[in-house]
Amino acid sequence: MNRIASDDSFEGFLSDVRDGQQPYVSPALFAQKLQIEPNHLAALAHVHPSALNQSPPSSELQRFMRDAIRVFAALTDVNGSIGQSVSWFRNQPLEPLGDKTAEMLVSDGETEKVIKYIAMMDAGPLG
Repeated sequence: MNRIASDDSFEGFLSDVRDGQQPYVSPALFAQKLQIEPNHLAALAHVHPSALNQSPPSSELQRFMRDAIRVFAALTDVNGSIGQSVSWFRNQPLEPLGDKTAEMLVSDGETEKVIKYIAMMDAGPLG
């Protein structure tokens, strides 16, 4: 059964990636929502691919997904669209941050730098 909603809000995204039966983010639903292969999610979280099924509450896996969700929250505060936020997170090289994407930076443990960058973008040139 496909639980993914058509809602483009951050709240809809959160609902889509949570397994109602568990207190953690579902790796399968998260990967589906981001339209990435499970192996790619495992690589980003620095876990073995088997952890997605055998140990979904793994601290490393949950840390990556929670940090990505924090970035999505900051982005949707700025642009209002989870779809645009996910696209930006995955594809936009950030010149001031070494031309890495937010996805790469979060994978590297640099979530705070990404959130500060988003706040700077939101403030504009006079911020």
